Amino acid sequence: MKGLRDGALDGLIVQDPVQMGYLAVKTMVTHLKGGKVERTIDTGVHLITHDTMDQPEMKALLTPDLSQWLK
Repeated sequence: MKGLRDGALDGLIVQDPVQMGYLAVKTMVTHLKGGKVERTIDTGVHLITHDTMDQPEMKALLTPDLSQWLK
Protein backbone atom coordinates (compact mmCIF):
# COMPACT_ATOMS: atom_id res chain seq x y z
CA MET A 1 0.00 0.00 0.00
CA LYS A 2 2.93 2.31 0.64
CA GLY A 3 4.07 1.87 -2.95
CA LEU A 4 0.61 2.72 -4.21
CA ARG A 5 0.36 5.79 -2.01
CA ASP A 6 3.90 6.94 -2.95
CA GLY A 7 3.31 6.43 -6.67
CA ALA A 8 5.80 3.57 -7.09
CA LEU A 9 2.86 1.34 -8.12
CA ASP A 10 0.09 2.26 -10.53
CA GLY A 11 -2.41 -0.17 -9.07
CA LEU A 12 -3.13 -3.29 -7.09
CA ILE A 13 -5.42 -6.14 -8.06
CA VAL A 14 -7.15 -7.52 -4.96
CA GLN A 15 -9.80 -10.09 -4.17
CA ASP A 16 -12.42 -9.94 -1.44
CA PRO A 17 -11.77 -12.89 0.92
CA VAL A 18 -15.05 -12.35 2.79
CA GLN A 19 -17.04 -12.55 -0.46
CA MET A 20 -15.01 -15.59 -1.52
CA GLY A 21 -15.83 -17.37 1.75
CA TYR A 22 -19.49 -16.45 1.51
CA LEU A 23 -19.76 -17.80 -2.04
CA ALA A 24 -17.88 -20.98 -1.06
CA VAL A 25 -20.27 -21.77 1.80
CA LYS A 26 -23.34 -20.83 -0.24
CA THR A 27 -22.21 -23.05 -3.11
CA MET A 28 -21.42 -25.99 -0.83
CA VAL A 29 -24.84 -25.77 0.83
CA THR A 30 -26.52 -25.76 -2.59
CA HIS A 31 -24.41 -28.75 -3.65
CA LEU A 32 -25.14 -30.71 -0.46
CA LYS A 33 -28.86 -30.10 -0.93
CA GLY A 34 -28.61 -31.63 -4.41
CA GLY A 35 -28.76 -28.35 -6.30
CA LYS A 36 -26.82 -27.56 -9.43
CA VAL A 37 -23.73 -25.43 -9.00
CA GLU A 38 -21.48 -23.86 -11.58
CA ARG A 39 -18.15 -25.57 -12.20
CA THR A 40 -16.37 -22.21 -12.09
CA ILE A 41 -17.47 -19.27 -9.95
CA ASP A 42 -16.06 -15.80 -10.51
CA THR A 43 -15.51 -14.32 -7.07
CA GLY A 44 -14.50 -10.96 -8.51
CA VAL A 45 -11.44 -8.77 -8.40
CA HIS A 46 -10.92 -5.08 -7.80
CA LEU A 47 -8.38 -2.68 -9.26
CA ILE A 48 -7.23 -0.24 -6.62
CA THR A 49 -5.32 2.85 -7.74
CA HIS A 50 -3.88 5.83 -5.92
CA ASP A 51 -7.07 7.74 -6.78
CA THR A 52 -9.42 5.05 -5.42
CA MET A 53 -7.51 3.64 -2.46
CA ASP A 54 -9.25 5.90 0.07
CA GLN A 55 -12.78 5.10 -1.10
CA PRO A 56 -14.64 3.20 1.65
CA GLU A 57 -15.11 -0.01 -0.40
CA MET A 58 -11.45 -0.12 -1.46
CA LYS A 59 -10.17 0.85 1.97
CA ALA A 60 -12.17 -2.04 3.46
CA LEU A 61 -10.42 -4.44 1.08
CA LEU A 62 -6.96 -3.08 1.86
CA THR A 63 -7.43 -2.92 5.64
CA PRO A 64 -10.43 -5.08 6.57
CA ASP A 65 -11.95 -4.80 10.03
CA LEU A 66 -11.70 -8.40 11.22
CA SER A 67 -12.75 -7.68 14.80
CA GLN A 68 -16.30 -8.91 14.20
CA TRP A 69 -14.94 -12.36 13.26
CA LEU A 70 -12.05 -12.52 15.74
CA LYS A 71 -13.98 -12.02 18.97
